[in-house]
Amino acid sequence: MIRPSDLEAAWNKQYVSLAHVFASALGTKHITVVEVGCGRGQLTVPLAKRAKNIQFVLVDRFVGTNYSKNYRALARNLRKTRLTERAHIVVSDYMKWITTQNNDTYDAIISSEFIPEIDSSDTHELIRECYRILKPEGMTIHSFLSPTPRNLRQRLLITADSNPLWTNTPTERMVLSQTRADHQGTEKIRISPNPEKHTESTADHESECRRELAEKRRSENKLLSKTQGAT
Repeated sequence: MIRPSDLEAAWNKQYVSLAHVFASALGTKHITVVEVGCGRGQLTVPLAKRAKNIQFVLVDRFVGTNYSKNYRALARNLRKTRLTERAHIVVSDYMKWITTQNNDTYDAIISSEFIPEIDSSDTHELIRECYRILKPEGMTIHSFLSPTPRNLRQRLLITADSNPLWTNTPTERMVLSQTRADHQGTEKIRISPNPEKHTESTADHESECRRELAEKRRSENKLLSKTQGAT
């Protein structure tokens, strides 16, 4: 039985895993990274610990029922981990802030669990603005949940994220999306326990997800039929 009290440890492990993937993608050069929707620093802290070459600009409104306490929690987490000198907090709506920034300014723009919070129109605008303010060779990386778990930890998080008793947020697939300023377009990379980079179209990915879910349902139905037959 999955309990809400199990989620904190699962999320912490998930963000440590994501930090490893993000750090590998961002490289080892000294860079400035913008994190949109940084929240309490769930990704910021493990990423900063792993990638000591990064200076952070952390952008969030810190408003709303679930997010109003995040500013104090973020400041506390940065102090606790001695990361305050490497992080500049910006309290602002992400789009209001990003549209005031100069062209070719930042090395990378990242987010985690932020894209599902905005609609498709805002997502397109975000990507356009990211492209504008990124330096040549810069990149933007965004991650969010997948409906197909790769391990027990991900299964726990997906179940909790899609359970109406706990949340109204729909489950989304997990991808690592990069936009490089040296070419037009977006590259999608699946995150797995041992990440292997590959590109795919959205239609191909959706089709693959549907096949995986259909196969899972068939397996569950077969198991249920066997159980009923045995009784």
